[in-house]
Amino acid sequence: MGKIIMIPFLILLLTACSKKEPVDQVHLTEPELYKKSCITCHGKPSDTSINLSLSHAHKYTKEQLIDIMVNPPGGMPVIKLTDYDRERLADYIINETKP
Repeated sequence: MGKIIMIPFLILLLTACSKKEPVDQVHLTEPELYKKSCITCHGKPSDTSINLSLSHAHKYTKEQLIDIMVNPPGGMPVIKLTDYDRERLADYIINETKP
């Protein structure tokens, strides 16, 4: 009888632990978030020598940058962060690309 009760509990536990949502990266600084999520394709925020440069990103609003992270154009991957970390990353990109 005890084993029968444990099976549904284990299934529930395993299902709850296998969420595919992004993990909060609050322990990472904004530069670390950028390095983790963006630098491979975009280089440093102010670098204008790269084709996919974000040096013009200060022209976008925070909301527009977040929308690009969630609904990326072309072949850009979705930035898998929490909403809070996307906001932090957007603020960082805007501040780092201001002239």
